[in-house]
Amino acid sequence: MDAERSDCLLRAAKQFGTPLYIYFIDDVLDRLKMLEHLFGGRFSVSFAVKSNPNKAILRHLLGHVGSYDVSSFAEVERVLLAGCRAQEITFSGPGKRDDELRRSVMAGVGELVCESLEEAVRVDSYARDLGANVDILVRLNPLRIPKDFGVNMAGRPTQFGIDEEAMMPVLESCARLQNARLVGIHIYSGTNCLSAHAIAENFSIFLELFDRRIDALAVFFKHLRHHLRGQRLVGHKDQRLDNSNYFGDRSWFVFVFRIHKSNIHHRVTECTEVKRQKP
Repeated sequence: MDAERSDCLLRAAKQFGTPLYIYFIDDVLDRLKMLEHLFGGRFSVSFAVKSNPNKAILRHLLGHVGSYDVSSFAEVERVLLAGCRAQEITFSGPGKRDDELRRSVMAGVGELVCESLEEAVRVDSYARDLGANVDILVRLNPLRIPKDFGVNMAGRPTQFGIDEEAMMPVLESCARLQNARLVGIHIYSGTNCLSAHAIAENFSIFLELFDRRIDALAVFFKHLRHHLRGQRLVGHKDQRLDNSNYFGDRSWFVFVFRIHKSNIHHRVTECTEVKRQKP
């Protein structure tokens, strides 16, 4: 660490006390520029608000990221207060309560990710009652993922999304909704994958899935969405990002960018919806 930065940290500690989180926003923006350069414009960069909901960071990212990815309506409100337009928000978190869905439609949130047909139908009903239209994506759970992909949330029965083998009837039903417009699919295979080869293989898996199924639908998907999450991939100097050639000439993807901080916390959860698997 250079002397100027060390002095900055020391002065901040003396002024504000400790413990204290300090962010060098120029470094954050430099990482964003690096992502955009290395991926050659194939990705739109989205910021995962749950990774760091610091309001100052949210404000500084305005105009530098394509969208904000949120996991609760409280995060929707926080991003709006930071100055983000509602159309630039994607509500992807699972377990959305009915009130969160309704308020998201009222706020004009850009996209809602639905975990089930039932959730999509509820969104459509709220939009119809409010005289609004809303774009939705359906979360799919692929049958397979690469070996050693990190913490995986696909390739097996999970509580998340629509299983690949059951996806066509669900997508066809969603495409017939009147006020909830099906514009794409959302795949979140897992997290903490630090292997460029596994990431590239995973991209090929869902591209094949998309290409294999798209002709069966009388609907135009605006984009295929896949959330790629990896702390070291975007946050550490020792992880190289020069393997962008693996991904081919595609422009459908959103790369979710995260700034992490540590926190001691307790999590209290409740069941909001039951997903039943085949016997």
